[in-house]
This record gives sequence, structure tokens and C-alpha cells, in this order.
Amino acid sequence: MAHDVFISYSHHDKPAADAICAKLEGEKLRCWIAPRDIPAGADWAAAINDGITASRAIVLVVSEHANNSRQVKIELTIASSAKIPVIPFHIKNVNLAPPFELARAAPETPKPTAKTRGKILSVALGAAALAAVAVALLWLRPSVQELDDQADTAFKQQNYQQAFTLFSQAAARGNAMAENNLGLMYQYGKGVTQDYGQALAWYQKAAAQNVAMADNNLGVLYLKGLGVTQNYSQAFNWYQKAAAQGDPVSEMVIGAMYENGDGVTQNDTQARAWITKAAAAGNQYAKAWLTAHPQ
Repeated sequence: MAHDVFISYSHHDKPAADAICAKLEGEKLRCWIAPRDIPAGADWAAAINDGITASRAIVLVVSEHANNSRQVKIELTIASSAKIPVIPFHIKNVNLAPPFELARAAPETPKPTAKTRGKILSVALGAAALAAVAVALLWLRPSVQELDDQADTAFKQQNYQQAFTLFSQAAARGNAMAENNLGLMYQYGKGVTQDYGQALAWYQKAAAQNVAMADNNLGVLYLKGLGVTQNYSQAFNWYQKAAAQGDPVSEMVIGAMYENGDGVTQNDTQARAWITKAAAAGNQYAKAWLTAHPQ
């Protein structure tokens, strides 16, 4: 999703909403807030709808004004329909109106005390309230494994843009397989414009975390000269790194490179040894080669 939070508020509470937005963005949380994020000339209602559905959660600025705001009610209805959870952020010591309470699906921030009641900006910037929002977002955040599973499902359903978004979220949290999968999506132009340079960069990130598949994919780029100058020696080195981790595809390719003398001195004995190793690991191409080349 494009944003961490959509900030829902009454126009009477704009100073508080702006302060909350600034503080959250200072903590690297991506916020969507009107009117700032409504493109010039865009339909207001459509932009609001898109902003909500592209966010992980709604931060509702709670006050008596919000409780009586028709626009806030519309925004929470959209959030409820899209199953976007709501985090109430109290700037006044008031309870949520009953319709809003039904939408709540996360811990609330502390309500202002008698000492802070009316001090909107100080409450909005309060460390306790900010911490509550951060905790709520963590509570709502899917695990890396959940993101990876969702991305795999989206990819299999050919929903490539959704898969790309989910893999990007997992990669941002350091998931090596997601980094490799982003490389694949850039290499083949799935859900994103084909870009061999980006593919190379993502494969390198994954390879730095010892992902054999990424080593193999880097070998492919150098073997075919995709986004890099064709270099059989470099390709051979990457395939070796993958094979060292037991990757049978790379073992088969190494055998073929020995057979053809690509990036390495031609050596039939080494070719057969590597292809035999790949076949033992179940590689069908290796098995077919051994059948076609009996000793």
C-alpha cells in the first residue's frame, strides 16, 4: 500500500491533524492527509476514497467536531467497507460516537487529561499518543511471512501490481527472497516496467544475504548480457556461488559451460561431473542430458 496511515479529521481540527501528520512523518510513517494529498483538479471524493484504500490504517482525530462530522462518517464508512482498521487519536476528552466505535479495530491513544484538555497541539505531539499510534501500527502490521504469502498468491493470480507492492513491503523489512522476487519482476516486466538495472540491483541485495536463487539470476544476467556487459567469467562465478549452496539449476549450467568452454576451459570430465550432480538433485534437464550422453 502507498501509505501507512490516512488521517481522518474534522476541518475544525486541522491544526491538530497537521501537527499529527508532521510528527508521524518525522518518524518515517507515510501519511495521507487532505487537502495536501489531493492532486490539483482531481475529484475530491474519488481522491479521498483512493487515499483510504491505499493506506494500512486510519488515524481518526477524535473530538466533538469529528463525532459530528458528516465527512468523517463517510471516510469511516469507506474504511469499514475496505476493512481498513481505525486507530482513534484523542485530542479531546470525548468518547467515540457509537458509529465510530464500531469502526475501531486497534488500540486507542490516551485521552487528554484535565491538565492538557484544550491544548490541542501539545496533545497531538505528545510522546505517549505518538507511541500509541506506533504500537497500533505494529499491531496491525502483517508479518514478513504473511506479506510473502500474500505476494505469492497475488503473483499466481497474475495480479502483478499487488504482488509487486507486497514484495516491496517485505523487501523494505529486509526479506531476502522478496528482494530476489523484485529482481525477477523487474527482469521480466511483471507489474512494473522492465528494467535490467533494477533487476541487477535487487539480485545483488538478495545475493548479499546468501540467496542461491539470486546468485543464479545474476549468472543469467551476465551470461546473456542483460543490463550488463556479457561476461561468461562473471556468469560462471555467480553460478558457482549458487551451486555452493546446492542449487541444481546452477550445477546444470556450470556443466554446460564446461562442455562448451564458456567462461572456463572446456572440460568434458567436469561437465559430466556437474551435470551428474544436478541430475542427482532432481534437475530434469540434467537427467535428459545424461540419457542423451551415456558413458
